[in-house]
Amino acid sequence: MTDRDGMLSEIIVQLRQKASHILAPETNSWLSEIHVHGVGFTRTREEVPSTWRADMTKAVSELNEKGSGLLITVDEASAQSDELPVLIDSFQHFVRERRDVALLLAGLPHNVSTLIDVDAISFLRRAFKHTMDQISATDTSYAIKETVEGAGRGIAAPALKVAADASEGYAFLIQLLGYHAWRQHPERETITLEDMEQAVVLARNDMYRMVLEPTVNSLSERELEFLVAMTEGEGPHRVSDIAGRMGITENNATKIRARLIEQEVIGARRRGFVDFDMPMIRDYLVDEG
Repeated sequence: MTDRDGMLSEIIVQLRQKASHILAPETNSWLSEIHVHGVGFTRTREEVPSTWRADMTKAVSELNEKGSGLLITVDEASAQSDELPVLIDSFQHFVRERRDVALLLAGLPHNVSTLIDVDAISFLRRAFKHTMDQISATDTSYAIKETVEGAGRGIAAPALKVAADASEGYAFLIQLLGYHAWRQHPERETITLEDMEQAVVLARNDMYRMVLEPTVNSLSERELEFLVAMTEGEGPHRVSDIAGRMGITENNATKIRARLIEQEVIGARRRGFVDFDMPMIRDYLVDEG
């Protein structure tokens, strides 16, 4: 499930479809008239007022009574969503009622951080948070190769190496590279080095627009200043040096550092040092500066 308009309705529809062998068929009608000589009957339908939470509670209760649970997964979770707070609030009540339900949300780091800070759904702050580690170049190459060959095409070894290097182990960027490489010449049997090099250009533009720009726009003025100070010279960067460039105390710089690490924009290195963790963000800051 993707966090977008109509998500709540889609959850109900998919739940009814995938658990049709467990859940009783919905009916809002009854037999109101039988025609003896006409050999037939009349069925009257009544629209029963309900809410999304009431419908979900009914379905979840029925599942649990029959020994089954429910896992709801949402991709691209965002604090800007109008429907996600409704889902989270309902899930909170399900938890309190000890129902067998689980909720898995996935999203870009800055979206997840912003979402957790929303007071209306502070329940999320007690959730387990898992950060995806960087994917190795070997695993990246394997994943792309298996996906391409599984769809009936091949990919040149040099193209795989370019993809592994350009992705920097970032899952979303791996998806973008594969998507654009495939679309270059879909009629050909093999994805070439040239196809992948063009895919790198297109994926870079997508990363700027879809990930880096929203991330930078969500930062405070001081957080952005901290990152710009990190673009001077090669990393890792000493926090005390960054504080000096910003004209602030090292203690204040350490607080900013902590917030940026939480948002997975930068990462700690050896004691007192940090470096960029989010792919391409250094280039973005330089290009847009």
